[in-house]
Amino acid sequence: CISGFFLNSNNTCVSLCADPQIGYQGACTNCGSTCYRCIDNPYNCISCTGQFKLYENTCITDCPIGYFVSTMNSSSICTVCPVECTVCSSSTNCSQCAPNFVFYLNFCYSNCPVSMYINNVSLSNSSTIIR
Repeated sequence: CISGFFLNSNNTCVSLCADPQIGYQGACTNCGSTCYRCIDNPYNCISCTGQFKLYENTCITDCPIGYFVSTMNSSSICTVCPVECTVCSSSTNCSQCAPNFVFYLNFCYSNCPVSMYINNVSLSNSSTIIR
C-alpha cells in the first residue's frame, strides 16, 4: 500500500481500518484483546470491550483504589476520586477521607458543619463528624 493506507484482511488498501482494528505498520491490526478501540498502537486503548474499564489507556477488570467507575460514550472508565476522598463510589460519594478531611453524609469536608464536632474514632480510620 502507498503511504497513509493500510492493508486489511481482504488484501485491500484502506485509509481507515474498521473497529476494533487500527492502521499500524502498514496493516490493519487488531487492538489488544480487551480494547474495543485504540489509537497510535494496538495497546493504547481508548475504549474497552465487555466489562473491562479504561484506566490510563489500558483495559482492566477493576479500577484501582482511589478511582471509581464512570461511563463516557457508553464505555466504562476509571475516574479519579475527588481529592478529599481516598476511596469513593462516585464523584459525590466518598467512603474514606484523605488526611485532614472529615467524613459526613457520604462525603469528606475540610471543616465540620455548624453545631457538629469531630469524633476521631471510626472503623475506616478517618475522622467522622457527629452531631
